[in-house]
Amino acid sequence: MATFISVPLKKSSEVELVKPLSKFVTATYPTGEDQAEYIRSVEELNKLRKSALGRPLDKHESSLEILLRYYDQLCAVEPKFPFSENQVHIISHPLNTKYTLLLKTIEYSMCLRGTENHVTHEMLIKNEVCLMMLLISLSVFLQLCLTFTWKDAFDKGSLFGGSVKLALASLGYEKTCVLFNGAALASQIASEQNLDSDEGLKAAAKYYQLASGAFGHIKDTVLSALNREPTMDISPETVGTLSLIMLAQAQEVFFLKATSGTQIRHTHTHAIHTLYTCVSMHKSSNHSIVCPTDKMKDAIIAKLANQAADFYSDAFKQCQYKENLPKEVLPVLAAKHCIMQANAELHQSILAKQKKHFGEEIARLQHATELVKTVASRYDEYVSVKDLSDKISRALTAAKKDNDFIYHDRVPEVKDLEHIGKAALVKATAITPPLSAKFTDLFEKMVPMAVQQSMSVYSQRKAETVNRLVGTMREATNLCNGVLASLNLPAALEDLSGDSIPQSIIEKAHAIVQQGGLSACPAQESLVI
Repeated sequence: MATFISVPLKKSSEVELVKPLSKFVTATYPTGEDQAEYIRSVEELNKLRKSALGRPLDKHESSLEILLRYYDQLCAVEPKFPFSENQVHIISHPLNTKYTLLLKTIEYSMCLRGTENHVTHEMLIKNEVCLMMLLISLSVFLQLCLTFTWKDAFDKGSLFGGSVKLALASLGYEKTCVLFNGAALASQIASEQNLDSDEGLKAAAKYYQLASGAFGHIKDTVLSALNREPTMDISPETVGTLSLIMLAQAQEVFFLKATSGTQIRHTHTHAIHTLYTCVSMHKSSNHSIVCPTDKMKDAIIAKLANQAADFYSDAFKQCQYKENLPKEVLPVLAAKHCIMQANAELHQSILAKQKKHFGEEIARLQHATELVKTVASRYDEYVSVKDLSDKISRALTAAKKDNDFIYHDRVPEVKDLEHIGKAALVKATAITPPLSAKFTDLFEKMVPMAVQQSMSVYSQRKAETVNRLVGTMREATNLCNGVLASLNLPAALEDLSGDSIPQSIIEKAHAIVQQGGLSACPAQESLVI
């Protein structure tokens, strides 16, 4: 039976989410239906964490679904709550304290405008939104104090001390560890699959590629997420190695799928779709195995095996200096490299016989024999190669017999043989939330903090702009009033509206008549001259 490597889960300490998150909700959002709904969502989030991390998980897809759903929820909630690494407790504002704070703010604003209006309770109610904006603008004081503690997955502790663990007030740390557990559980589920069935092979390939993608994502993001040195199990070097191991195992599953139901024999195999067809079908199948039949050409099978051997070689090279990984990982990787290389030589030898290159056939079978002997002598404790060794031995005996009695073809040196090609049909699954098919954001209606802060900045700048324009208008109005007053305006202006003659003109005309009227004008003119 094939030996596959699975990764243990990290263990987390219990964290109280309800109290600090509920305090933030009540301090930030006004009392009403939204606040009550957010508090219920906080309680659901706490239950989800306990389901994902507070109990042993079965090696089943339903358990993985819970872990991925919790990871998706962490990604969704991150921009909506002020998680911080600073150990600053949330400010609590009871209702009366809210009104006191708002009262002082409004009174101070009125003093600046030169008013002495009394602030009523109704004004406070109408300006509740002002308080929310004020609190958002002071969000630096509303940081949550949530510390997440996780143990190293590979550390078993010592006789005189506990296991290595790290506690950080960082949601990024929590997300990283949860994703690690998702990858670890995916590797365990894949290793439990029945590889004698088509469905089991498909599921194993799917979960190994998911695990590879998750470990690779951690490798790329862990340092920026933590802003400090992580524990060894989630260090970029370790998770990078684990990602390669999972990818190699996924490629091996493809090889097993290709050889399932096929007898190893030196005869022609039935022609099927080319490798390129299989590759294109695989890429469009959401990381699941799609091969039209159980039988494949030996040339393609040899390439699949050689690619798996190459992946195992890369993982082995990276794993040599990882002392924190279990001791059996290194020998298993070395053994798998030899086994997959031997399989590649075996299937390439079948192709050589089909081309009537009998000397090449024998040379490849001899090389395959040396490889399985190395595994049997060094790594027999971890893997079994008896069945493979017997197949290669029978094929080599038959090939030598035919060549000695019939063909007499020269057997070349291994170093002179043509290199076997490679065919990678696996790809690490891209980690793009949501990963869970059943994910629904518990805080879907909650506006992200960045949006709220942007709204606050917008409102503040709008108020400043309006105040500046109003101030400029008032200055211009005062200047205009001063100029008019110096010209005795508008007092010097008469009301010319209506059909009647203004009274002042009537009085002036009456005075002129009393002084002689129009006939007196020449006399007055002569006096002026």
